[in-house]
Amino acid sequence: MYEEFQILKPSIEQIFPKTDINSQNKWQLIFKNLTLQNVQNVFKIVSFVMSIPSSNCYVERVFSQMNLKWTDIRNRCSADMISTELKIMFNYNITCTQFYQYLNGKKDFVKKIQSNQKYEK
Repeated sequence: MYEEFQILKPSIEQIFPKTDINSQNKWQLIFKNLTLQNVQNVFKIVSFVMSIPSSNCYVERVFSQMNLKWTDIRNRCSADMISTELKIMFNYNITCTQFYQYLNGKKDFVKKIQSNQKYEK
């Protein structure tokens, strides 16, 4: 670990004093110029620390959206269906037109969407 830090030290001293770059981008710049095999332990630690959310607002937003989707009108929907809708909502950034074009080529998928299977358990 000490050897890895010694490899990183010149880059850290050069990049970290810059105030116009956020910490995530600073670490990206540092690791971009190095062979990850030489600093793999530090990379794992930094990756772990950077993956910790700074707040729980994302989780609260997911629950808020879940409550909006799971209304009295849609109470027959299964938990899996609501979960799938939320995953699509938060993970896909395509327009309605792009989604329509995507579904146009997937006839079997459209039949599954139109079936009542999503309401049965």
